[in-house]
Amino acid sequence: MPPDNAKDDLLSSGFRFARPSLTYLPTKPPLDAVRKPLWVPSSRTRARARDPLKLEDIRARC
Repeated sequence: MPPDNAKDDLLSSGFRFARPSLTYLPTKPPLDAVRKPLWVPSSRTRARARDPLKLEDIRARC
């Protein structure tokens, strides 16, 4: 009986805690990716890439 109880505890705890984590973890990153699309980092990188060019233009003009 003790091993059965231990298995039940492991199964109940494992499936109760593992399955919600597996259901929440895969769903949250796609939602974050949809809410915060990949275009934002690209625009930031483009802005960062434009900043040095502007600095070089200002330095060249000065």
